[in-house]
Amino acid sequence: MIPKFTVIQYLRNKKRVPYGVLVAVKDENILHRGYAFGYSLCNKKDKFNKAMALKVALGRANVDGMKANDNPPHDVRRAAPSFFDRCKKYYKV
Repeated sequence: MIPKFTVIQYLRNKKRVPYGVLVAVKDENILHRGYAFGYSLCNKKDKFNKAMALKVALGRANVDGMKANDNPPHDVRRAAPSFFDRCKKYYKV
């Protein structure tokens, strides 16, 4: 089940086929942002499954979120700034 106040963005390739997902979940325990961040990327050999991708991304957001010393994949780093801007507006941080 997707928690209330969750922001979701799917990553898509040039043909607009989804291959990953970014999620932000409201979390009052995170002082500087107010939300936890998680992501999931599909291996190129596999077929993308939205339900599984959301489950993995939400699990990452709830367990430890995105730490400053994490080194996410290039696709996530490329999409993250615009996603964080969207989250700041949504969560009014």
